[in-house]
Amino acid sequence: MWSSQYSRQFIGSCDFLYERLADPVVPEPQESDQPEFELWRGVFDSGAERLFEWRLASLSLTEDQAKCAMGQNRAGSEIPGWHKLLEEAARYNPGTDGAPINFPFSPLWWPFVVYARDEAFRSPESRSLLSSGASEALANQLLQDICKLAAEPTYRIFAKESAGGSSFADFVRTTRTLRYGNIFESYPALARAVAMLVSNWVQTTTIFLSRLRSDLPEIGELLGSANVVLPVQSIKAGLSDRHEGGFQAALLEFSQGGRIVYKPKDVSLEAALPGVNNYLAIRCADSILSESDDQPEDFLWRLPMLN
Repeated sequence: MWSSQYSRQFIGSCDFLYERLADPVVPEPQESDQPEFELWRGVFDSGAERLFEWRLASLSLTEDQAKCAMGQNRAGSEIPGWHKLLEEAARYNPGTDGAPINFPFSPLWWPFVVYARDEAFRSPESRSLLSSGASEALANQLLQDICKLAAEPTYRIFAKESAGGSSFADFVRTTRTLRYGNIFESYPALARAVAMLVSNWVQTTTIFLSRLRSDLPEIGELLGSANVVLPVQSIKAGLSDRHEGGFQAALLEFSQGGRIVYKPKDVSLEAALPGVNNYLAIRCADSILSESDDQPEDFLWRLPMLN
């Protein structure tokens, strides 16, 4: 599946829509049957209002141009980094032992998670920061995200093979042997999305471990050194939306009961809000109350809303 020539063709088919629209789209004759195009239309026209024509207009596209954009491949001369990661992860063979079964098709996608975990926890020092349960929680969050992302297209492929007599175990074994080509050839953008998800997880987890190690003295001062004993016993990951390359908030609990929230973003605005609240309380409360005939109690709810 991963020959050099094939790789370039495959990479071109993984382009996102905004990349396909980077160059002027000149309508060319297209196949009348374009399932992907109709699926795209269905997403926007599934509600009470038909929004697909509006979406095309927002992109300055006619329907013929949109079909052409979806049908063309922009095969480049360079192999991007995400494709190299995809090849390495697809070749990973950790077996099925230990693979969680609480997410859709989790045994199928387990090799990607083990690959990512091994990349992020390369050094003994990194592995010593978290208990096995805590590192497993981080890995399971990635597994859940991949399974959720790939659930529908994976099921579509599995349903076809199941109708031909293949069992679930056969499907997992065959897909791994083919290095996921039976899925990714039909859904190339999924291949890129999975690779980017894994890449972001490795990067953000590596940064998290580095910050935990370097910030441990300050955490000890905050919680009391007796409450901050490594390794971290448990982690609740995925407590926020992703931002800036996949960073998410997490709740860490140490063995002696100390707990702290890891929020990997600039919190200067949140830090400034109490000062804003105090300013309003001092500067504005008197004028608000003096201009009103209502009782002070009627206005007390307004100021704390800024906290």
